[in-house]
Amino acid sequence: MQISIGGTLLFPYVDNTAFAMAGPGDIAIAIGDNSYASAQNGVFDFAFADGTNSFAEAEIGNFDVAVADGADSVAKAGFDAELIPGWLSPTSFDTALVFGADSTAFAGFEGIDNGVGFFDLAAAFGDNLLAQAIVAPFLVDIVP
Repeated sequence: MQISIGGTLLFPYVDNTAFAMAGPGDIAIAIGDNSYASAQNGVFDFAFADGTNSFAEAEIGNFDVAVADGADSVAKAGFDAELIPGWLSPTSFDTALVFGADSTAFAGFEGIDNGVGFFDLAAAFGDNLLAQAIVAPFLVDIVP
């Protein structure tokens, strides 16, 4: 297990198979072998990865949330946008949730390169699912 709050690690990386990285004002929590959580390049971002090979990333935006709860699950919120200074970057307030094994959720993923995504919600509740709320604002994709 690894927890990073504002860039401060709570556990040493030595003999630790979980990785968490958080920037100032962000929180990242990784639980499980080879799990990865990253909340960076924004403020008040939260990333939580729980399960073997789980991957959660809330980056390049503000108030983004990524939760990957299940083995081999992936959740990305606010990722891949051009960084624009200021509180409301183009991928802020995005939420990607995965509760199941081998599922993926993307929210606000493309950003201003191919459209503006903010206040997007992508949620996958179950195994082997894909949820995408990308490229436009106020999108919701919830798959059971």
